[in-house]
Amino acid sequence: MEPGMKVGTRTLIVDTVNGKKLAEPVSIWVENAKHPGLPKAVKCVIRGYESGKMIGVPFAVVKAENMPSPQSGWKFHIYFLITSVVKPDSLKKE
Repeated sequence: MEPGMKVGTRTLIVDTVNGKKLAEPVSIWVENAKHPGLPKAVKCVIRGYESGKMIGVPFAVVKAENMPSPQSGWKFHIYFLITSVVKPDSLKKE
């Protein structure tokens, strides 16, 4: 985990993909990690794939409906879906 970065229990800091070290680590939301989520300060090795969806509320809808500003803006959210867990044994997928 990057120092000072609040990532929660479903965000994974990725440093290696398909056995190749990345130039810079990236973070990605893991959609289907079973409660309580990813273990803190434990290296996870998982298999799966990237997907995405729209999240938030479009600004035009917020304005037209006089809604309060949503927590998240209207955007495309990329996430990871686990197909299998190599380690740790405590990590399970939903």
